[in-house]
Amino acid sequence: MLSNFELFDMAKQNKVKIHNIVFKSDLKRINAQKNIVNLQSNTRNAKGTHWTLFLKRGNDTLFFDPFGGITPLDVLQYSKGYTKGYNAYIIQDLSSDRCGSYCFGMLHYLTNNKGKLYTVANEFINMFEHDTKGNDKILRTYFEDNNMNLLKIADVLNAITVPMRVTITPGTLMLFRGNNTLH
Repeated sequence: MLSNFELFDMAKQNKVKIHNIVFKSDLKRINAQKNIVNLQSNTRNAKGTHWTLFLKRGNDTLFFDPFGGITPLDVLQYSKGYTKGYNAYIIQDLSSDRCGSYCFGMLHYLTNNKGKLYTVANEFINMFEHDTKGNDKILRTYFEDNNMNLLKIADVLNAITVPMRVTITPGTLMLFRGNNTLH
């Protein structure tokens, strides 16, 4: 798993702005647009548990978990007054420890592609396969195809379509793999 220092280095080397890289319990002190959030509640164990991405764009928020997890309640409270979206599609294999790389890949894709937040996020998610075993390799190819600086992340990423219905629940948009577009 990438450290917060490696994530900041990747962002700097590849000209991707990250406002904060924090533990979930530190969200209360931030009000920024682009945040990589570790789901561990405190910093007692410096390694953390699992990286996710939480961002705000206009009136929309997106919580991206490469395991397809829903937005935790303590993260959700920082998106009051916004349209809330999260991905419900698993792209990271349970045996993979590359959660930070997936979050950085999503942030890079959102930074470099114009359009509605949820539409662009769906495009990134749709690059990956239903069988998650090969998705680390797809992510590595994405980084290489975009001429991203892999000096720091080469060790982390060493190599290794099923359309779904979009479900909208009150106040929350779920991003699914497939040809559906959220408006």
